[in-house]
Amino acid sequence: MNPFQRLGVKISNWWRGEPQNDGGKMTLNSPSFLERIGLKRKGKPTSEVTYFTCLKMLSETLAKMPIKYYQKTDKGIIEAEATDTSKLLSKRPNPFMTPTTFWNTVEINRNHYGNGYVYMRKKFDRKKFGGEIKIVDLWVMQSNCVQIVVDDAGIFAGVGRLWYVYTDPTSGRQYVFSTDEVMHFKTSFSFDGITGLPVQVKCFNRLGEHENHRHHKNDGMEK
Repeated sequence: MNPFQRLGVKISNWWRGEPQNDGGKMTLNSPSFLERIGLKRKGKPTSEVTYFTCLKMLSETLAKMPIKYYQKTDKGIIEAEATDTSKLLSKRPNPFMTPTTFWNTVEINRNHYGNGYVYMRKKFDRKKFGGEIKIVDLWVMQSNCVQIVVDDAGIFAGVGRLWYVYTDPTSGRQYVFSTDEVMHFKTSFSFDGITGLPVQVKCFNRLGEHENHRHHKNDGMEK
């Protein structure tokens, strides 16, 4: 079969909605991915368009929600005056992102990968006597480029501490951040309490239960 014939077969299979072999690249409809999570697709594959449309709706809805800052006082709970940190969350997280874009990116990473990570860049603001540490800006780290490491040997600083190792996708450089420097948002599905489970895995578990129930019901009716 020449390359043009193989391309024609691939387009034909895609048009009929059959699972695609992407040459080792794993997608939501890849047979290898379905087998890895214990599913065998007998009917039409789940549409990736539907999945990402749902992610888009979830992330955009959260990103458009207003962020309000409150303070508890003797007179009750009041809306507090904006601080430098609260302005980062509601006005300009970093020079390249609006709050809507920022939270949209965080949420879509959290749902798709199970975890969303934000690096808080800080600096020491020196004053005449002492000083204080201020958060300068907030940066979203691509979730697939972050690895969580538990230092059980005390290699970095302190036994049992949690560290985030971020690999820059453009330069390949690695950065190690402590828990004080990273905001970690995970899904409500977690087996260890540290990392979240991707929404797509939970969806496939539910789809697998539905498929098994449907096939058992059809088998019983045929008998």
